Amino acid sequence: MFRGDPDSEQFSLLYYRSGRLIKVDAVNAPRDYMAVRKILEVGRIIAPRIGADTDVALKESVRAGA
Repeated sequence: MFRGDPDSEQFSLLYYRSGRLIKVDAVNAPRDYMAVRKILEVGRIIAPRIGADTDVALKESVRAGA
């Protein structure tokens, strides 16, 4: 799923398997990349609807345990 706008050349692709986040590719979006790495490292779950919402900082998902 896309997070952001590919036309802006700043976006992330979040990959899910069976509703669980498994991978990120980020283009000029280092905050998304680092947040997803941390989310995966600590075993947190982030729902696809949250992952797609650019109004929600992914780093807050790490802090809040979303």
